[in-house]
Amino acid sequence: MKKGVMRPGHIQLRVLDMAKALEHYVE
Repeated sequence: MKKGVMRPGHIQLRVLDMAKALEHYVE
């Protein structure tokens, strides 16, 4: 994971992935 590279698209993808993981974890 490169913290130096912070692109809006990359962050959006990470947020979506985290949201999916949270949904799966909650269920």
